[in-house]
Amino acid sequence: MSDRRTNAGRAVREHALRVLYSSEMAGLSPLDALARHEASHVVPHVEPAPSERTRWFRIERMDDELPSPEQWDPVRDDVTALLRELESRREDAEACLRQASPRWRLDRMPTIDRCLLLIGVTEMLRSEAPRLRPVFHDLIELAKCYGGESTPRFVNGILDQARRNRGLPFR
Repeated sequence: MSDRRTNAGRAVREHALRVLYSSEMAGLSPLDALARHEASHVVPHVEPAPSERTRWFRIERMDDELPSPEQWDPVRDDVTALLRELESRREDAEACLRQASPRWRLDRMPTIDRCLLLIGVTEMLRSEAPRLRPVFHDLIELAKCYGGESTPRFVNGILDQARRNRGLPFR
């Protein structure tokens, strides 16, 4: 995935986070969750039928949370590649996280924190010289949106320790 445009990189990571979170919650592999995500969530906007027009319609349908085809299509390939990489390197990513956070067992971490960390470490493992600054920035911003009050600091600290353990520069 290229980070030529920061917004494109963040959109990829945000979609990957949503799919990975749903895979963790449903007990599915990331690629199975991706297939389910595409089949059930990426749909064109549908106007409500007269019988559906209630004040609860948007809550029941969650239209504001689901990506439209226009949002999904440009990032689909990059999200798929990232999740495929995560699935194939899951053991390495988890070992890297265990080494970076010896006091926190992965199964005891909040799910959103663990998902953010898995995405970050997977991106570290993807290439010999990854550009980590935009990755860290995007994941910390996503932690602010989706995590708890301490999630941004926690994610930043663990990812930075994983980076130092691997001897990677912060560029």
